[in-house]
Amino acid sequence: NADSGTYMDGEEQALVKQIDFVYPDGAKGSIFIVTRLEEMVPELKSLLIDIMVSIVLILVLTACMLTVWIYTSLINPIKKLQAAAQNIKEGNLDFTIEAESRDEIGELCTSFEEMRQRLKDNAEEKINSEKENKMLISNIAHDLKTPITAVKGYAEGLKEGVTCDKESMEFYCDVIMDEADKMNRMVKNLLTLNQLEFGADEIEFERFDLTEVIRGVLQSMDILAQQQEAKVIFHQTEKVYVWADEFKVEQVIRNYVSNAFHHLDGECVVEVKMTLEEDKVKVTVFNTGTPIPEEDLPHIWDKFYKVDKAHTREYGGNGIGLSIVKAIMKSLHQQYGVNNYDNLSLIHISEPTRH
Repeated sequence: NADSGTYMDGEEQALVKQIDFVYPDGAKGSIFIVTRLEEMVPELKSLLIDIMVSIVLILVLTACMLTVWIYTSLINPIKKLQAAAQNIKEGNLDFTIEAESRDEIGELCTSFEEMRQRLKDNAEEKINSEKENKMLISNIAHDLKTPITAVKGYAEGLKEGVTCDKESMEFYCDVIMDEADKMNRMVKNLLTLNQLEFGADEIEFERFDLTEVIRGVLQSMDILAQQQEAKVIFHQTEKVYVWADEFKVEQVIRNYVSNAFHHLDGECVVEVKMTLEEDKVKVTVFNTGTPIPEEDLPHIWDKFYKVDKAHTREYGGNGIGLSIVKAIMKSLHQQYGVNNYDNLSLIHISEPTRH
């Protein structure tokens, strides 16, 4: 058995520990271990000081680490967001914000970057739109200038009596009517294109025979074919039903065929083909002549773009027809395009079939 206690006598203080034991002969005995407190206090003080110093160092180190973590995880991203907000305020959108973590702050940085990208895209779109509008106004003014000048000149000639014979006067009147008709067509095309691009023109889907529509377009252009001495080929006889807006599809085909007639050369052949491709029918319009220059291919769908300006003006074109085709096909969510071959141009559209 072992017991311990404290002994005090005047100024003397000690720790006493009693250990009982039994002698070999059966007698009982005890050992007392006496430790003076004066000898233990310095050691205890030193131990307590070491413990306190260790605790303080641990707390300081923890505080430093916590400060670094807060700075890197919170203060740095917040400073970046503050700088980004200032850039946006000043109209500068040419920068990026990278999320350095996957927590709430990282998600905030990601959202801020997405907002910046949208603002930049909208700003660029606005700039491009303004450029397009300026170019559009310039092209309209340029295309109207020639016919207006012609109408004005011939009208003044009639008013001032430049000619008095009936044949010349009829010629003057025919020129005025022809130029006025060109201006009227251009204005109508612009109105159509504007309605298509801004979604103001409703699409009426219906089931109709595409073969009959193509045949009707070719028949209506028979006089133009005779004037061009063109050989028109269309072998399709079976009915092919599609699901689309009949009026708009007819506009597209009419524009394609009209372009083919106005750019004929060589053997003067215009051929229209229909090819079934799974659940779609592909309509292609071929014409012999000089292929479209490769550098012009991406731009032929742009408003007022003319590959051969002199030739386009000669037949009364205004560079809007293929822009209307592009707008119609986009509104129908269908494919369109053009390909070049030797002495041959091919232009095509695709429409969904409906049996």
